[in-house]
Amino acid sequence: MARERYYMLMASLPALEPPFEEERPPMSRIRLEQRLQMLEPEDAEQLSALEDLMHFDRLDLEAQDQELIERSLRVMATIRSPLLRQVAEWRLGLRTVIAALRRREAGEPAPDRRRPWGFDPQRRALERGWQRRDFGMAGAFPWIEHLADLLQSGDARAVERQLLRLVWRYLSQKAWGHHFDFEAVALYVLRWNLVQRASSQNAVDAKARFDQLMAGSWGDRTLRIEV
Repeated sequence: MARERYYMLMASLPALEPPFEEERPPMSRIRLEQRLQMLEPEDAEQLSALEDLMHFDRLDLEAQDQELIERSLRVMATIRSPLLRQVAEWRLGLRTVIAALRRREAGEPAPDRRRPWGFDPQRRALERGWQRRDFGMAGAFPWIEHLADLLQSGDARAVERQLLRLVWRYLSQKAWGHHFDFEAVALYVLRWNLVQRASSQNAVDAKARFDQLMAGSWGDRTLRIEV
């Protein structure tokens, strides 16, 4: 039975520490993939789709914002788990907030509402509050002003660390109450990705990513901001 296999799968996975608390994840991606072979085929497909949504660097490098949005919404519609769909929606919302901060820090005006550039409902709220430092969204995103300060300071490493920790905390909260089901597996993999990202971070890479982000060198592709 799938339930028994997932119990065995989760029991075989080592505990994860938050990003930056260990030099590397407690197991390699290869070994993790070996464990994930225990997933039901349809769940393996769902996990792959979810990782695509969480990590835009897996998508077409030439895709513009509108293409990314349309593809993401199509993939979102295929996610059966309400919890994982909520996780994906939150992640896309966070990406939209970061894109708005990047645009505004670069001195750009509020985006043309007729041209898709982010995900609703955050996009509409950000457009309405463009002139306010916190976009009028501090209640929903209490960290938004601090992140704006970090972007303004040019501290690339601090920006990436803050984002990784934000996502880690959110995923960890969503994992409460899920121990031996597919949701538990999926949330473990998403957190593993964060630990891996943190372990591979270095000052040169972080600075290069920050310069690329602030220079707008992606053109319209402001949503392709990775954490």
